[in-house]
Amino acid sequence: MSEAFMYVMSIKFDTSWWSKSKDERASLISSLEETENKIRSNLISLKRFVSVRGNSDLLYWFSSADTDSLLNSRYSVLASLRGAASEGYSMISVFRPSP
Repeated sequence: MSEAFMYVMSIKFDTSWWSKSKDERASLISSLEETENKIRSNLISLKRFVSVRGNSDLLYWFSSADTDSLLNSRYSVLASLRGAASEGYSMISVFRPSP
């Protein structure tokens, strides 16, 4: 591999998330996990972390050989949450091995 692209994003649950029932939240998390399983094969790596920051609830770290897979993964993750969350911060970078 000559280079890899990294995409990091933070996701904040909207106020609608906190007013949903436990079952509704579980359904959204299940949808999110199904989406992760579908997109994982198009990525080098997919990591999800629970954030400890007040302005973020989830952190994602995607890596891929191409930027299209990163952006498709971003859209898929956000869509799976059906409007109950939004992206707060994101960054993209490229990794190139040292000579």
